[in-house]
Amino acid sequence: MKKFTIYIKYLSLSCLLAFNSCDDALDKLPDNRVELSSVSDIEGLMANALPDACFYSFTHSMSDNAGDGGISGINILTNEEAYKFMDSTTEGQDTPLFYWISCYEAIALNNLAIEFIEKIKDDEQEYKKYKHLYGEALVARAYNHFMLVNLYCNHYDPESSKTDLGIPYVTEPETKVLVDYKRGTVAEVYDKIKKDLEKGMPLLNDELQDNPQFHFTTKSAHAFASRFYLYLGEWQKVVEHCKPVLGSNVTTKLRDWNGEYKQFTRSELLAHYTSSNEPANLLIRVGMSTYPYYYAKLRHGLTETIRDYIYSSDLPSKGRYSYSTVGWDEPDRIFINKYNSLFKRTSINAEIGHVYINNPLFSIEEVLFNFLEAKVMQEKYFTVVRELNKFYSKRVDNFMVGYDPNYNIVTEENILGIYTNRGENLESWYPINQKQKVYLRCLLHARRAEFMFEGLRWFDIKRFRLPVIHYDADRNKYQLTAQDSRKAIQIPESAIALGMKPNPRNK
Repeated sequence: MKKFTIYIKYLSLSCLLAFNSCDDALDKLPDNRVELSSVSDIEGLMANALPDACFYSFTHSMSDNAGDGGISGINILTNEEAYKFMDSTTEGQDTPLFYWISCYEAIALNNLAIEFIEKIKDDEQEYKKYKHLYGEALVARAYNHFMLVNLYCNHYDPESSKTDLGIPYVTEPETKVLVDYKRGTVAEVYDKIKKDLEKGMPLLNDELQDNPQFHFTTKSAHAFASRFYLYLGEWQKVVEHCKPVLGSNVTTKLRDWNGEYKQFTRSELLAHYTSSNEPANLLIRVGMSTYPYYYAKLRHGLTETIRDYIYSSDLPSKGRYSYSTVGWDEPDRIFINKYNSLFKRTSINAEIGHVYINNPLFSIEEVLFNFLEAKVMQEKYFTVVRELNKFYSKRVDNFMVGYDPNYNIVTEENILGIYTNRGENLESWYPINQKQKVYLRCLLHARRAEFMFEGLRWFDIKRFRLPVIHYDADRNKYQLTAQDSRKAIQIPESAIALGMKPNPRNK
C-alpha cells in the first residue's frame, strides 16, 4: 500500500482557536510532515483522540458544590475566577483555554485518521483493517465537539438552539494557515455530533482494542450516547443505550463503597479509583493536570456546610453515605480521596516534568443515573425504586452495622416524603410534572454525592436551569440566575480577536 503523506500546519488551528498571539510564528510557519501508512500509524493517532486536559477544576468551582473555605486554602486564580463567575483570564493547565485547545488538538488527529481511512475505503480488504479505527475516530470527534458545545455554549433547547451560538465543528484536516471558522448554532453542532456518533458506533470492534478502557469501545460509546440522548430528551434512546452497559444486574458492576472501598488504605483508594483496574471506569483519558495536587486544599471547594447538606441529611435509604469525606486541619476544607497524580519527567535525568491525572470520562455509575432519569421521565417509577436500591446497597451503611436491606430499603413513600418539599426548583425546555420533579430531586441529590469533585454537577445546573449563589469569606455575594448567559463559558480571547463571535453577556 502507498504511503499517505499529510502536511500538518499545527499553528493554524491553534492560532485561530486558542493562542494569544501568532503573528511572529506565521512569519516562519514550518511544515510538519506525517506519513501514515499502517494500522499502527492510525492507532498512534487514536492514542491521542481525546482531550489531554481536565475540566474538573473550573466546572466544580462554578457549581453549588463549592463554597469559600477561607484564606488558609490554596488560592489559584482559575479557582477564584470560576467561583466568582468571571470570564477566565488564565492560560495554564486546568483552565477553560487549555481544555478548548486540547479538544481541538484531539479533533485535528481524529480528522487525520478519518481522512486517511476514507481515502482507502474503496479497497475492501484494506478498509477492513481500519474500519474499527474509523469508527473510533468518528465517535471521538463527536465527543470532543460535544464537550465543547456543552461548556462554551448554552445548553440544548430545541427552540433556542436554532439560533444560540455553537462552536466550530471541524471535519477536515487543515491545509491553510488561517481558516475562517464559523460557530454555527448549537442545533447544527448537535446534528453533526449525532451524525458522527451514529455512523461510528456500529464500526467499533472491542476485540481489536489492546487497552479498551483508554479508547472508545462499544460500552463507552453507549455510555456517551446515553448522555447525548439524555440532553436531547429522547428517553427511549437513553434506555436503549444504557441497557448494554448495565446488563441484567448492575449491582456487581458498581464501585463497592460498602465493601472493597471500605477496606482500602488511602493510597490504595487513590491508586484504584480512576485506574483501568476499576471495572466501573468505562473510558479513561490520561490528561495533563495538577488537580490531584490541590483539589483537596483549594480555597473555593467543598465546605462543611455543603458537605452536611449533601452527605449527612436525610437519605431515602436511611443510614449514611459510605463515602469517606475527610477534613484538613483547617475547619472548613473537606475532600474525598479520589485522584492520584502521575508525574512524568521531561527526560530520564530531569528534575522537572509534567503532572498527569487519570480522567474517568464515563462510568457505570453515570450510565445508571442516565437510565434512572430517563425512566423517571417515562414515569416508570417502580423501575427507578428497584434500581435505586441496588445503588444504595453499595453506598449506604448504618455505622457499625453496615447495610441492612430491610432497614435501608428505598420506597416511593421515602422519596416522596423527603423530596416533595425539599430540593431545587427544576426547570427545562421539556415539561416535568410534580411527581417527576420529586424523583429528579432525589436523583440529583445522589448525583451530587457520587460525582463530587468530578465536575458533572455543572452540567446538571445548566440542564435544569438552576441558579447558583456563592459567598466569599467577607459575605460578598456572587450569583448566577437560572438562565444566566455566563453559564456558557466565554470562548478564548484569541479566537474573538481573530473574528470569532463572542458569547453574549447579560447586561
